[in-house]
Amino acid sequence: MIKQITNTWVIAAAVSLSFSYGAMAQEEGIQEPPSTTTAVAETAAVTYQCTLHEMTRRIEIEYANAGASVPCSVNYYKDTEQPGEVNTLWHASNVEGYCEERAEAFSQKLTSWGWSCTNP
Repeated sequence: MIKQITNTWVIAAAVSLSFSYGAMAQEEGIQEPPSTTTAVAETAAVTYQCTLHEMTRRIEIEYANAGASVPCSVNYYKDTEQPGEVNTLWHASNVEGYCEERAEAFSQKLTSWGWSCTNP
């Protein structure tokens, strides 16, 4: 859990620095460097989008290293009720396929509770 909080803080700092630099660059006429936030968005390779009435939930698998299935985390978002908050449900350091199995099982559990889940 501490690792996730740390990663989230680092990601937020990178986004903040990117936007701060962008504003400063515009004032000075400097071309902005490529954004580092693109790589962050690409880490969630598996996503389940679940809806019930007007509520949206999201289950994402986050991989720590590009091209490797471990370590990984299964993150759960209540996009409608708690925007921006991340709950890490499971984490695997060595067992390949664990995060994928847990994410799929959790999406099936939400479906059994009446949610409609898709894996686009």
